[in-house]
Amino acid sequence: MNTPRSLPIRLDPVPGEGLDSWLEALAHRIHTPLALLLPAVGLREGPEQGANRNWTVMLRPQESAALAASCGVGPDRAKAMTLAAYAGRAVVINEPERRVDVRRVWGRSSRSRFCPQCLADSGGRWQLSWRMSWSFACLVHHCLLADFCPECGRPQRTRTLGGKEVPAPGHCANTQPGRRGSAISDSIRCGGALAEAATLCFESAHPVATAQRLVNDMIAEGAASFGVYEAKPQPSLAALADIRTLARHALAYGPNPDKAERLPEDLWAAFRTVEGGAETPDRNVGRLAPPLAVTTAAGVTLALQVLQQPAIQQAGAAMHWLVKATWGESAAIIPTTISQPPRDASLLLQQIQYAALGPFLKPVHQLRYRSRSPQPTNPGRSPEVAKRRARSMPATFWPEWSLRMTPTERHPRLFRLALAGAVMLIGTRLNLAGASEYLGGTTPFRSISWGIQRLNRHPCWPDIYRGLVRLADYLDAEPVPIDYGRRRSLDYTNLLSEDRWHRICWDARTPTGTTSRLNVVRAMMFERLSGLPSEQAPSAAEIPERELTAYTAAMTIRTTPALARGIKDAARDFLREHGIGDEPLDWSPPDLLLAELDLPAPDPASVNIEALHRLVRREQLAAGQIADRLGTTIDTVRRMLEKHPAPLLPGSSSRLSAPTPTRAVIGPAELTRLYVQEKLTLVEIAHRHGVSKPVINRLANEYGIPMRPAGRHDKFEIPSFDWLHEQYVIRKRPLPDLAAEKGVSATTVARWAKNRGVRLRPQGGKGGAVRFGMANHIDQAPELLRPALDSNGAWLRLQRFADAADFPTLKEAARSLGISYPSLLVQIQRLEEDLGQQLHQRAERGCPMVISTFGARVIEAVREAERQGLSPGTAADTPTMQR
Repeated sequence: MNTPRSLPIRLDPVPGEGLDSWLEALAHRIHTPLALLLPAVGLREGPEQGANRNWTVMLRPQESAALAASCGVGPDRAKAMTLAAYAGRAVVINEPERRVDVRRVWGRSSRSRFCPQCLADSGGRWQLSWRMSWSFACLVHHCLLADFCPECGRPQRTRTLGGKEVPAPGHCANTQPGRRGSAISDSIRCGGALAEAATLCFESAHPVATAQRLVNDMIAEGAASFGVYEAKPQPSLAALADIRTLARHALAYGPNPDKAERLPEDLWAAFRTVEGGAETPDRNVGRLAPPLAVTTAAGVTLALQVLQQPAIQQAGAAMHWLVKATWGESAAIIPTTISQPPRDASLLLQQIQYAALGPFLKPVHQLRYRSRSPQPTNPGRSPEVAKRRARSMPATFWPEWSLRMTPTERHPRLFRLALAGAVMLIGTRLNLAGASEYLGGTTPFRSISWGIQRLNRHPCWPDIYRGLVRLADYLDAEPVPIDYGRRRSLDYTNLLSEDRWHRICWDARTPTGTTSRLNVVRAMMFERLSGLPSEQAPSAAEIPERELTAYTAAMTIRTTPALARGIKDAARDFLREHGIGDEPLDWSPPDLLLAELDLPAPDPASVNIEALHRLVRREQLAAGQIADRLGTTIDTVRRMLEKHPAPLLPGSSSRLSAPTPTRAVIGPAELTRLYVQEKLTLVEIAHRHGVSKPVINRLANEYGIPMRPAGRHDKFEIPSFDWLHEQYVIRKRPLPDLAAEKGVSATTVARWAKNRGVRLRPQGGKGGAVRFGMANHIDQAPELLRPALDSNGAWLRLQRFADAADFPTLKEAARSLGISYPSLLVQIQRLEEDLGQQLHQRAERGCPMVISTFGARVIEAVREAERQGLSPGTAADTPTMQR
């Protein structure tokens, strides 16, 4: 290639001008056709003629040298006038082919938008940035860029200008339709004045101007450091890929009402005009760069409303509307159903997507993908994390943590198992069965599922979740002083020999008791050392489960500090015999991990230990009464007594006054108050304290409490006809409900009604009032449920349907709920008849049961009734524990 001669007339480029615009302006200045000027500056010679001569994208070294020689423009300045100036920051260029990769970050090499006022002010000089798809607004004149010529209605600069005519800057160079030829002349050019194109104008603080300014700054710096990127800046290409992905989803899936609510009114009106008002979204929109400035402005504005949030969770919340629009009608949303971000997008985008899906996911997926945590993530495939965490975790959750996170006093042991399983799921690919297996395989995975589902429905679930995630991160990062995996593998058959137990009791001046008592102590030691449930202890096989629970509760009250020291020494000796002398007996994660969390229960450490000991020893109150006096729960009372055993009163003899387990549950003062003052029956007292009527009868004789004569007495005041008629006939309350209010049996109420002349309803059918305590609350219940509440057992059916929805099939649900599959099926069919719509679609081979949209509304209404306290407790809440 010969070195071009220096041109006699030169023209400096204006700041930000494109190479093609400068050459056209130079040709116009010297009144020379562009086709003659290009060879003179070295841009049309050599082997690169044809498709590879796109010097608007980048220049070859010899082309830069030719421009420097002919026009006095150095290589760096020449490069700044091509799209290569944005390479790696806003576009991706294939250098061998000298073209822009149009499928990455909305890149394109041909076509260009323009600002009509800028063209008018500069005499038709064209800005290089207008060629990028990321340019949609002019920040000088505060308007959208124009896309088309006002005369011919076609885009500009789709190809390099050629022909024998002198360029006319600021005028459309498109050929007129139907007039093409080898010798192109001015007569067949459109020639429309581009400065006359109409565009949308706005204020300098308009959201579109803000979006364009943010994009420009990001491209100029080559990195994004705003909003979610502030803590971890990302390359501009990655951030632009994030914007493109969010903008595409917003444009393709966002409903018009939602977009109208989030876009400025003038931009929305312009967007609706060019989009033609289509209500059906185009799923392909945004795959390539949008052809229109208004479409790009709308998409980028919507995307930045997400990315400008200060943290990932806030960004996910800003994206909730798009999640509802995209997957709102889906029967089940799982993270794998979302489209994966493009390869050049940042990891933050995937985290934002998981955060946006968080509230719509099942709790298992919330844990697995950490969707509600500050850093959601795709679970790792390596099993090493789960193995290490399992060695740091007991199968029964740490008592203090469990007490704070358990939302109800019912089924505390089940919640301890569920919480431990939940921690194993966080950030791993384990399923429920795998989590149970890693923790020793003693916990039925359905019990873990049951507990996690109940936790998820509690208002404190977000904070419970945050506490569990903090704990998982702590266990993964910090060494735990106990290897629970090793302890689970020990042989506990010879734990605490009988001789050792007798020596401990002798030293503590405590009766040894029966063999059952020794087995209970062994089971308690087993749970403390191994972290497994006490019912899995070898000694527990000889004790019925109900008795094990009752005796364990009694031991916490009768244990003295001396007895506790002896048991601890025996436990330490057991560990040393198995080669474990460097570990504490037990351990609990630091309470600081729960700081600032709103949990269902207060910190057990807040219990006044001195007052607790006084109530146990001096006033001899039952655990329930102590909990009421201290404003805490029964399980908290028992746990504090395990950690701080109550000493005997001065001068008392432990050998003579050691209570039996039942005496520890209810003392003489409490039994006298309930039976004599409140006139409760022996059955009612036994039911309240979880024992049988003969036990209470034997205690009353032991305490010297005289029994009331059998038969009728003056305890009850027979109600009037008006009251019975109001409650039974008008309000349709059932006899058991009235009997519970009056403290008598249903038979007694029936006899009262007969004597007062109140006609009893026939048994069965819809004429009866609603059972399970809903008669007084039908008017307060959600309107959706009322058609199904006017029948016997209605609430039980609703609860069972809501619980069954957690399982893939009705058969599995029936097994977990402890009822037969035909009974559950009939109950759900009865609900469908009462409510008049289908609630579910039964499971088929390979496909799980699907809850209908109406069924999901029914379940939500049932849970709402439970939250409002309108629902009575039923046995349906308790899953079947498998041993």
